[in-house]
Amino acid sequence: MRRVVAVVSVLFAACASPPRAAAPEGPASSSTCSSVEACAAEVSRDPTDPHLRVRWGRALEVAGRASAAAREFRAAIRLATDPVAAIDEAADGLMRLGDAPGCVAELDVQLAGAERVPALAVALRRARERCAEAAKKAAPI
Repeated sequence: MRRVVAVVSVLFAACASPPRAAAPEGPASSSTCSSVEACAAEVSRDPTDPHLRVRWGRALEVAGRASAAAREFRAAIRLATDPVAAIDEAADGLMRLGDAPGCVAELDVQLAGAERVPALAVALRRARERCAEAAKKAAPI
């Protein structure tokens, strides 16, 4: 029940706030912050932006803080309210960290609440399939 309330709250906040500009395409969208602290400051200004969470996750990953990076990649997936909300980048981050099973589990939870937004559900399913394939490859025989 709390999960449903959290999802509804995030969706309501996204609808009530002015639309964000789309993330730029190309190299600028894949850039990382200059430091972990700079990314943390950006996220503190807008903690609901999944793109900022992915950038912070990448900075943490580069700094060798894998568990914190995975936490931010999962947060980006949870905060995704539209298909261009960095779902693929967050899933890629979890797979790079070797957490494909965790990626699948997180995407399954989000898929359960995304069926009313078809484009978001398609993006989540696509990312889930990639994570599931990576989990199969990494599983011992």
